[in-house]
Amino acid sequence: MAFNTAGSATTVGFGGGLRVTEATASLSQVLLQGNATLGPGTDDTGGGLRVDNEGVLDLDGCTVVENESGFGGGGFVTQESELSLSGSRVGDNVARSSGGGLYGSTSTITATTTVFDGNSAATDGGAVRMQDGEALISNVLFVGNSATNGAAVHLFSTAEGTLSHITAVGNAASSGGTIRVTGDSELSLVNSIIALPEEGSGV
Repeated sequence: MAFNTAGSATTVGFGGGLRVTEATASLSQVLLQGNATLGPGTDDTGGGLRVDNEGVLDLDGCTVVENESGFGGGGFVTQESELSLSGSRVGDNVARSSGGGLYGSTSTITATTTVFDGNSAATDGGAVRMQDGEALISNVLFVGNSATNGAAVHLFSTAEGTLSHITAVGNAASSGGTIRVTGDSELSLVNSIIALPEEGSGV
């Protein structure tokens, strides 16, 4: 099963390739490529897909690449929902604001054995930006992601992040480091490798 493997879907609003709202979905070996939400407003989120309104989405062995958002979440957006990623790749996605690979808001995100590479955000969270909610990230590689702040991960507001056995190398932040924690957010970093970014500070 694949979505837009050889072309692109461009929408104004939520979820360029796929939207899961008030529902449960499971995707295995799915490609989401070249989708976009490129309208003029802040509602243009989730270039590849969006999960909201207590939706639940599980992705296993999926590839989410080359998607773009006019605001947040080039690859994904989750809002008041649950997202689980395993054995997947999230790469070369672009957010014109924050969360190049993934933007989570008041959600629970679990990512294991997944690669985030080459994602970019104009402001915060080149690979992942988490606002409120909880991010549980383990055995994940972050490489070549870029943003102004938090090239790999940005925890914002009251977000809680547990990062274990991650490797972050070659990420570029112009001011805020590979991992950035702001507001009342909390970070637990365990048994991980954080190489100095190309610019800015490490954490």
